[in-house]
Amino acid sequence: MHKYHKRPYVYNNQHNANTWSNVTRVKPEERKRLELTDYLFAIKTGDIKESIEEELANGSKINAIKILKTYLEEAEELPTHHSLRGCKDAIDFYALRYNLTEKLKWCRDMIEVYCNANGYGEMKNYKEVKSKKDDRLTWHYTDWEFVDDQYGFMVNDKKLVHMPAKQVLKDINDIHKKYQLPKYKKKGEYI
Repeated sequence: MHKYHKRPYVYNNQHNANTWSNVTRVKPEERKRLELTDYLFAIKTGDIKESIEEELANGSKINAIKILKTYLEEAEELPTHHSLRGCKDAIDFYALRYNLTEKLKWCRDMIEVYCNANGYGEMKNYKEVKSKKDDRLTWHYTDWEFVDDQYGFMVNDKKLVHMPAKQVLKDINDIHKKYQLPKYKKKGEYI
């Protein structure tokens, strides 16, 4: 008997590690849930890509989600275990890629307009390598080539999952600031 207890200590069975040995665990039937890539694959391979892009261009994500959900419900070759949350996540990701692709295209066109107005000699270089001997420029990668390559990566991605890295997005923003078009008054004069 312990000096602080009036009764002798009784071993409590709840501390035993094997108290659940007599219980059988019943797991619910596991359904195969669709991953984000499955939803994006359905957008890419289905006939709904143009209609989803049209709704996203109009600013209506809800209608784009409805289009994807009804397509997944009607498609017989796709698994039927899709959810509204999965459709929403897929449309959010696709909308981000779509908007980024459109902005890259716009930035590329803006560089072309700038160079047409000021001359192609005024285009800056994204990267350049100089010779160690005489400090001459031996290789350069122009801003237009960089933006065009990023646009090509976004458009030609077969799995629809490519997103540029954070530093690449910062570089694209810096390029956009370099080639901003001048603002005009209504009469066509510079502000």
